[in-house]
Amino acid sequence: MEVTNVKVVDHSTGLITQGIAPEADAECDRIHRQFLKTHTLPYWQLVILLVFSTSRVVIFSGASGGTESPNYKLGNISDLTADVTEMLETHYKQVAKV
Repeated sequence: MEVTNVKVVDHSTGLITQGIAPEADAECDRIHRQFLKTHTLPYWQLVILLVFSTSRVVIFSGASGGTESPNYKLGNISDLTADVTEMLETHYKQVAKV
């Protein structure tokens, strides 16, 4: 089995992606930045990891990275943008109620 380097992209807003195509990374960054702007937030922890040798992604939302309960989802790369949008909005509503 050959292991290759998997690119990790760390955005300054709390988004970290690993193993996804540059186009998907750019789209996730756009969605994340729009989410931050909409809710007037400087930062929201969101980690997206491609599961090695599959078309699955793990989407982890940690909000501020503090004491909030995180949210996570296993999804398909083909549904990534819809899943990221849904994850951010759903988790924001949960955290805002606390």
